Amino acid sequence: MLERAAAITWHVRSVFDADFWASGNVRAEIERDILELPTSTSDRSRIGGQLEKLIDQRIYFGRDIRKQEAWPDMDAIAEELTSKVAALKRAAPGQPVFISPFHYVSQYANIYIVERIAQLLGLASMSVVSGVPQNQYGDDHALIPCIRCFTRMATRTVAVWVCGLPAR
Repeated sequence: MLERAAAITWHVRSVFDADFWASGNVRAEIERDILELPTSTSDRSRIGGQLEKLIDQRIYFGRDIRKQEAWPDMDAIAEELTSKVAALKRAAPGQPVFISPFHYVSQYANIYIVERIAQLLGLASMSVVSGVPQNQYGDDHALIPCIRCFTRMATRTVAVWVCGLPAR
């Protein structure tokens, strides 16, 4: 459903907005010409930016309205990463663990997974370094108070530092 909405939005908006059209085509050309992915895959990437935005909005506003939502696929990812982080922490106690990135799905999917990892590890908080602007749809801190975001606009790299304080 979201993918279809993103495709319609991209096709309509790209008729009137050359920058929007170019952004989608750059994604498609990189996938086709540099990554040598099939045309069917690269054609879908044109709508990637719009799809990310719709996913972000769905997660953000869904959490804002419902207060608690479960995303089983993202929970499974968080659980798998938690076991790997726990193993790394056992192997090198006192050392930070960096997890990177999930923002290629969407910034709010990234935050959802990071927040779930913090819960599973029993941490009161975690920090995220992000190249994605904060508060795109509202007050991020009010919705996700246990995640501290540090925005770095010079880069789009996201790293999560798992060294938070134990939950009380």
